[in-house]
Amino acid sequence: MDSEHRHELNENVLAKGISRVWENYGQHATVGIIACVAVVAGLVSMNVYKQSDKAIRSAAWSGYQIAMEDARPNLAVLSQTAEEYPGEPVADWSSITWADGKLWTASTTWLRNRASAEEALATAEETYERLTGSGDDVVANRALLGLARVNELRGDLDQASDYYGKVRGAFADMAAERAEQLAKPSVQSSYAWLSGVETPGAAIDELGPGTTDAKPDDLAMPEETIDPDAALQGIYDSYDEERSAAPAGETEQETAAEEAAGESEATEPAAEEEAASEATEESDAPAAELPF
Repeated sequence: MDSEHRHELNENVLAKGISRVWENYGQHATVGIIACVAVVAGLVSMNVYKQSDKAIRSAAWSGYQIAMEDARPNLAVLSQTAEEYPGEPVADWSSITWADGKLWTASTTWLRNRASAEEALATAEETYERLTGSGDDVVANRALLGLARVNELRGDLDQASDYYGKVRGAFADMAAERAEQLAKPSVQSSYAWLSGVETPGAAIDELGPGTTDAKPDDLAMPEETIDPDAALQGIYDSYDEERSAAPAGETEQETAAEEAAGESEATEPAAEEEAASEATEESDAPAAELPF
């Protein structure tokens, strides 16, 4: 057998061996390669998703921080942040802070513009009720605390105390202390007056600053129900009654003190006149002769 024939025979044997290996393991190798490619692609996708999610969370909290930079939170930015990132923790924190801002607005306008205050209070209450189911315990307890304050401002102290009693966590002690205060009769009477009082503040707000057409007569002035002379006479009468009701010894001491004060006042002008007379006599006397 010549060398050329042997070379062809070896090539045929090698080809048959490769064919048998491919027939036995080729399909499994294809599946393995596909699986490896899928794993690598999954890892890359997961890494990209994590980076993207991290960027989204960072942008969300940046919006919250921007809203909290000023002394008074920016309610518009908080509302926008909550809408843009629903389901994120920052959405609940933005919403609870926004509701606190609305509650503050209602409390500051309660005596000046009751209708506007009630509107702000209603929006805050709706948000608080939704956030009581938050997965964040801090947010949920802040929502309960907010509902307690909403009812307290409205004068519903029983409902307010009930919400205060449900607060847990960092605000529990403060809520319990406030519930005890609401149980005091003096506090209850104050809130009863506050919930029903009506003030003319709304009329002042309607005029606004710089309103050129506003006149003093446009403001609703309170009716004059008190006679000034009668009120003054009542003060005099009460003073006389106190003097007559005082013990005799105290009355005599007060009378003696008043008489002594009168004599002192009368003596002072006389002393001043005598001093002035002496000064006049000295000025009228001839000047002493000088030795030159």
